[in-house]
Amino acid sequence: MEKFVGKYDEQLEKTFAAVTTHVESKWPIAKQSGRVTVSCTSSSYGIKIYKAEGEFDMSPKTTLEYIIPGPTRIRKHWDKTVKEWNVIETVSESSIVLQSVTKSAAWGLISSRDFVDLIRWGSNEESGLHYTCGMPYVAI
Repeated sequence: MEKFVGKYDEQLEKTFAAVTTHVESKWPIAKQSGRVTVSCTSSSYGIKIYKAEGEFDMSPKTTLEYIIPGPTRIRKHWDKTVKEWNVIETVSESSIVLQSVTKSAAWGLISSRDFVDLIRWGSNEESGLHYTCGMPYVAI
């Protein structure tokens, strides 16, 4: 687990660097709905990074509480795509290994899927970034 978390931390630092150094023009809009805009860019190390922006009448910390996944989190009340969440391991106060089982979609044409991810959330005080990040968990 420690080796995987170390690799995850390395990826997280690369992601922070990519998010804080990309200029707005490099973030094409992927979707807009109401007061939320989701943009997506590809990083120099081959993964897509999504950024959601919006103005809400609550603090960034409270907003973050609404998007952190898990069976005891607020998100379970509004994310209708997930059938089941199971915390496999609590790594730290802000990191868990989480199993997510999605519901089938499109009248059963897309079957239910099962994911195991390391999820981490928090704030980066230097950039003012509040984040939740997931990375597929692979035992190494």
